[in-house]
Amino acid sequence: MDVLRKLVEADSIRSAAALGMHPSTVQARHETLIQILGYDPRTDIGRMRYIAAALLPRLTDLAILAHFKPA
Repeated sequence: MDVLRKLVEADSIRSAAALGMHPSTVQARHETLIQILGYDPRTDIGRMRYIAAALLPRLTDLAILAHFKPA
């Protein structure tokens, strides 16, 4: 999902294309991601949804939680 992360972080489709892909390819992937996700990851709300979804696995990872046992 490198394309998704870059789309969320980038200011434009063209700057997201810094992955080495042609901007039209990134645009096509963006349109596909909108259909798959059901929201546009480049909007403010879409960015927040992406951040929450990316954070959730880290918050529920038992290996990470094991390091934070109460004293």
